[in-house]
Amino acid sequence: MMRDRSVVTENGFSLIEVLIAISIFSIGMLAVVSLQISSMNLNASSRRLTDATALASETMERLLALPYNHANLIDGHNENEDGHGEDGLGFIGENGNDADFSETYEIYDIFWNIAEDHVIENTKTIRVIVVYDNRGEQRQVVLQQVKNRP
Repeated sequence: MMRDRSVVTENGFSLIEVLIAISIFSIGMLAVVSLQISSMNLNASSRRLTDATALASETMERLLALPYNHANLIDGHNENEDGHGEDGLGFIGENGNDADFSETYEIYDIFWNIAEDHVIENTKTIRVIVVYDNRGEQRQVVLQQVKNRP
């Protein structure tokens, strides 16, 4: 009597199949974790940029609301006296020493420079520069506005 051995039923998975499935799943999870970490870092960078922009805008609005001859709107550098061009508007120097004015808020250093009659006679050009550290790299946000003499 001969038995038919061609009919064999397999139940479940072999050990090799399970190990391959776990390996593929692990590689996928590592990619997801890496993507999540990158996303968190980019979100933190975006938050710092948004905060710096909001601080620059708030400082600019506060300065524009001051009277034209207010002490915080006095030009500390007359006509290229500092040798940095643009009447010293863009230059803040090492640690902000050459800025006309400065403040600090948490991790942000806020500087502003004033140039009188830089663009048009009887105006003051105000440039606000917010400097911050973004994961070891110095970044800055710059806003510039012209204030007319009343």
